[in-house]
Amino acid sequence: MRSKGLVDAGTKQHNRSYQSVMETLWTPSSCRNFHTAMARLRHLTETPTEAHPYRSAAAPDVDRHIMSFGDELQIADGLAFLAHYREATQRPLGRSEIG
Repeated sequence: MRSKGLVDAGTKQHNRSYQSVMETLWTPSSCRNFHTAMARLRHLTETPTEAHPYRSAAAPDVDRHIMSFGDELQIADGLAFLAHYREATQRPLGRSEIG
């Protein structure tokens, strides 16, 4: 069994190696590019997509799927509910919603 001092030394060495790699990879330019890309993605998510009637679509070939189409629809409904609920709790109320 290793002593605590050896474990701490190994952890410190790992942290220094990780920090060195990150300083090499995460340059000011790559940081700026990353944040620019994230801003573009955020803008895309703020633009609603056109509604698609997925319930009236033809069911896909069941041999190629692990879950049934009905189960996939149930999960999609649950995720949509959670997304709408979270969005509603994070968004400040507008004047028309206050009453």
